[in-house]
Amino acid sequence: MARQDTIEGFCWLCGRFAKLTREHIPPRAAFNNKSVLLLAVEENTRETGRLEWGGKVEEGLIVRSLCSECNSRGGAKYGTHYVDFISRVAPIVERAKDREQFIVSGVGRPLSILKQIMQSFVSANGPSFVEANPWIRKFIRNSRNQEWSPDLFAYIFATNTRGGRKSGLGAFFDFGRKRIRTVAEFSFWPLGMVLSFDSLDEYPVTPIHHWAQYDYSWPGQLDINLVVNPTSSAYALDFRTRAEMNRDAFRIEPRPKVAGETLREVMRLAQARGGGKTTDRWAFVTNQRPDIEDGDEE
Repeated sequence: MARQDTIEGFCWLCGRFAKLTREHIPPRAAFNNKSVLLLAVEENTRETGRLEWGGKVEEGLIVRSLCSECNSRGGAKYGTHYVDFISRVAPIVERAKDREQFIVSGVGRPLSILKQIMQSFVSANGPSFVEANPWIRKFIRNSRNQEWSPDLFAYIFATNTRGGRKSGLGAFFDFGRKRIRTVAEFSFWPLGMVLSFDSLDEYPVTPIHHWAQYDYSWPGQLDINLVVNPTSSAYALDFRTRAEMNRDAFRIEPRPKVAGETLREVMRLAQARGGGKTTDRWAFVTNQRPDIEDGDEE
């Protein structure tokens, strides 16, 4: 089947109607130049959480979400610095085991790396993400802009899983921690990236949102501590190994309960922070379908 090379639409970053270009996320030089497999959960198996590998994606992970101007500007301004960072991470990850920690030394141009990560999330989170969070447009399109929203937190981690995990932005109720999370994760060997609308201090991820304080041309270097997290599951922030997932599948536990108001709040946050009219950006993190308790019922 011939590849369709001309697709027009609204650019997910600047919002203009234009020809949408083929964009590698992450950049092609960051090991995104070979066939990849994407992890997904079948729609009819969400209750059991059974995982299946999606089809093979040739030539790396490519999307059509940006106009040529936004795509070219991002690649020219940020791509090289991001690739340099990845080239420092990859050799260490290849020798590391899951849950190990290591330090990446000599990381330069942190603001540029942060902007490249944010541009990847623009393409990974769907066409309404920037519309719901308009400050991101100026932050990415202006290389000198350092304005970062205090409501958004960015994190990274290392991953040994060969393939990709893309959650899009959504909200979920974590029964273990009894909290609503609104997060997006995009992982592609050797790096995982997470955006969250609240702090993730209790998770094994490294904060990078403070990199916005560095000037684009800052000449210094950073030493970054990273944890190697498995990404065998299809769910954001689920860092269980495949063996742990298989073990949990056979555990018998009482069905959890959740208030109807909590469910409505999860759905509201998912739509407000992700934008658009999508209604399936929410989930529960649990091994069993929960019982919904609504205070309005008698």
